Amino acid sequence: MKDQGLANNDIQDDTLTSVTSAPRSHGIRLSNIIELLEIEPIVVPDLSPFITEWTKVQNALGNALSGVFKQMQAIDFKGIFSAFDWFIKEGRKVALVEKSGWLPHHTTPFDLLESEGMEQDQIADLIAEYYAKEWAAVEQAFLAKLAVYDVDDEAKETMIEALAAHRQGMFRIAPRLMFPEIERVCSDAFFDGKRTITVPTKNGKQSRLPITRLKEVWEMVREMPLGDLAAYEYSWQLFRKVEDHLYDEVGDDETAREKYRADPVPNRHGALHGIICYKTQQTSLNTIIMADFIFHLVSQLKKYAAEELIVDEAG
Repeated sequence: MKDQGLANNDIQDDTLTSVTSAPRSHGIRLSNIIELLEIEPIVVPDLSPFITEWTKVQNALGNALSGVFKQMQAIDFKGIFSAFDWFIKEGRKVALVEKSGWLPHHTTPFDLLESEGMEQDQIADLIAEYYAKEWAAVEQAFLAKLAVYDVDDEAKETMIEALAAHRQGMFRIAPRLMFPEIERVCSDAFFDGKRTITVPTKNGKQSRLPITRLKEVWEMVREMPLGDLAAYEYSWQLFRKVEDHLYDEVGDDETAREKYRADPVPNRHGALHGIICYKTQQTSLNTIIMADFIFHLVSQLKKYAAEELIVDEAG
């Protein structure tokens, strides 16, 4: 900053010299012309006030920049870059978990994973082993979240039964139990308990459609404040799976069915219509994770709707 101050003084000296010398040179030329034209000489204005003010501006600017540079020096850039490195590594871990067939969740043992150098099968087995050994703690983590969700007692008791069945190794139960419960919860919360809704058609008529794919609920989720969605860890990855896979119609094409069979995240249509038999630890827990996430979404949507109502009444 000392060099900068010297530079500022040099600039001031040069500026002062150029500003003060310029009127003299121009004055000589003008006086010659004035003598020839025999008119009153032009009075060159006194520039000293301008020069004084300009000097003050230069000093103030130098002081301001000095303060900025001091603040920049105080910033912990090393810590910021470390945080970015951590964020990138964690992002890689989440991607590896998804590729291994597990859904990312706040119970996922990310601390046991390496962001590089691990094979998908190795990751899948490591997570499976962790959930088997640490199930008591994992189940309590689910129950703690469940206790604060804005869903009825029936939904909570159903989830508790799914967790208990998983604990006992009865892995077929969760997909066949939780998908109907999710539909019931959403129906009661958003459709007055109905299983069909009336929507206008392009020709101006009315059509009744089933709510089984919960399309209207996912549209409401997209309109939610981002913070409400992000309050659930890995919500973006989970919601993308909801929209892209969970409620697809499997269909009759065998090639298409094989794609859904290969995905360890159960599909509602495949599970409830007996098209695909989900019966592994992974498919069971992935279903429970999705149900947990959707109960969170329902709770946030109800909270958001209540806040909107208060605003409307106040307005």
